[in-house]
Amino acid sequence: MGEAAAWRAELLAAFDEQEPAGGERAMDLAEEHRLHIARWFTTCPPDTHRRIADDFASDPRAFALVVAPSQQRPGLAAHLRRAVHANAARRADPEENNR
Repeated sequence: MGEAAAWRAELLAAFDEQEPAGGERAMDLAEEHRLHIARWFTTCPPDTHRRIADDFASDPRAFALVVAPSQQRPGLAAHLRRAVHANAARRADPEENNR
């Protein structure tokens, strides 16, 4: 399974298991997504990742780039957006960055 497919499967599993968007698992998935973008496409600081996640939540065409419409669930894009924003806030917390 490719990197993106494995991430997508884990995202769907976390969502289906009702993991909170502000929980560690969801934030870790958001961070994996941010690093994937940085590795394969372009630099992706947290503020850029927030804007990307905002697009996912507001534009189904954008979200379809990461989760095929046939795999999407109601509320999944908004959940990912909240996880990305929570992860960005966590990364901005100096105590968290020292771990």
